[in-house]
Amino acid sequence: MKKGLKKPSFIQLFIGLINTNLHLNDKYKSYGAPLIVSNYKLLYEINKESKQKDLASAVYICRSKKYFIKTWFGLVKDLRYYSLINELFTGDILYKEFDTSRLQISGYNIKIPKVITCVRSPESLSVVFEFVAGVTLTNSPLAQQVKVLGAVIEALQYVSKRLSSKEKSFFLNISKRFYLLSLPLLTLCNLIFSGKGRWAIFRAFIDCLNEAKSLKPGESQLAHRDIEPPNILVDQRNIYIVDCERMALTIPNYDINHLSIKPGLKLLAKKVFYLLNQKQSLFLKNYISIQFASTPDNPPYFKNFYIRGLLTRYAKKSFAS
Repeated sequence: MKKGLKKPSFIQLFIGLINTNLHLNDKYKSYGAPLIVSNYKLLYEINKESKQKDLASAVYICRSKKYFIKTWFGLVKDLRYYSLINELFTGDILYKEFDTSRLQISGYNIKIPKVITCVRSPESLSVVFEFVAGVTLTNSPLAQQVKVLGAVIEALQYVSKRLSSKEKSFFLNISKRFYLLSLPLLTLCNLIFSGKGRWAIFRAFIDCLNEAKSLKPGESQLAHRDIEPPNILVDQRNIYIVDCERMALTIPNYDINHLSIKPGLKLLAKKVFYLLNQKQSLFLKNYISIQFASTPDNPPYFKNFYIRGLLTRYAKKSFAS
């Protein structure tokens, strides 16, 4: 299934990010999900709010059985290509770990959709997953969202401790050292290219440096890095964690801190912090905000809430200075 493919390195991910920002695969954005992927026939495409059409998500059928397939289009390997490769490798490991441990937390069975196979062509890469007939957590009551999200984060913490050294080698390991080495570069790039909020970015950078001493070296756990209600499917008492392309080993509580930055999810994050008896990390919140501060607005699908959050957080400090 993975013949000829390798786990993406940090250098490849960095080059992929550059290629994405250069829009080298833009001509593929008009592509929809392919009608046929090997022996799988298209049933319906799943519309994503981001409208990143060079990565199509759809439900297919093969021998009367449904499958979920993600397809990347392009000739130049960009960040979304390497992210899909990352999900292919880590998804296989995570499925086995969750399946063998038979995790039950707060009355829920925590699972990862099984990776079935991958299909390659000169201009595409498709990864086939088992189909999960669940509903997203998006429209669930807040109390259930808190309970389920808390269970997911506890499950990732548990599986982190079960991973062997060999299994860990397939995951990106974003260590304290990496954060500290990349922070000045990210800050400099944002100060140069960001159209607004330079003062807020600089103040966030200073606070990051001051907070860095509180980070414990060598401590890491699995983080989804884009955890939110749409990326969790609930099927009766089963919880499925989906869209795991950014999964990595990193500083504890990355997911809740990232969640606390996102519009409309701050109360949810606050209650999950309380449920798990964890504290917010100003370092993580500022680092993540700096990392994505120069992402351009793309109305009506995306408005950069990262830079807006920094502007709000440091507005009073700026005027007082």
